[in-house]
Amino acid sequence: HLSSAELRAVAETDYQELASLMLPKTETEFAELILDNLEIINSELSLVDQEPKRPDTGVIPDAIAKNDQGKIIVIELKYHKAETKHRNQLEKLIAEYGGYENAEGLLVTLDRDSKKEPQVSAERLTAEGNKDEEKFDIMEFRSDTNS
Repeated sequence: HLSSAELRAVAETDYQELASLMLPKTETEFAELILDNLEIINSELSLVDQEPKRPDTGVIPDAIAKNDQGKIIVIELKYHKAETKHRNQLEKLIAEYGGYENAEGLLVTLDRDSKKEPQVSAERLTAEGNKDEEKFDIMEFRSDTNS
């Protein structure tokens, strides 16, 4: 049971401010947060490799996963909002992994728009020009909150 002082503290907590304190501070921290909790974005994904080294190209995806059907998922992580150049880079990577017959793309970004709570945006590229986007509250990715 909470005391009246504890209840008042909970009632007065500004959770929007708290969410900003939970933001990853670096791109590396963001990558760890997302890749450690990939199942939140899609429960069918399993991480295969991070920054895989491919001798035939200088372009390296941030991570590779596979879905339940065995399709390769090329993952790009951006610590800021997605731009057209990020989607173009992801499409090049998909082509290097055999095109849309063998691979899909997942562009995961941190949307820190000051008008709303910070969100993680996951944009799936499943075919040429075909994409869908889903947004998640950043708090969903904090391991101590999703146990």
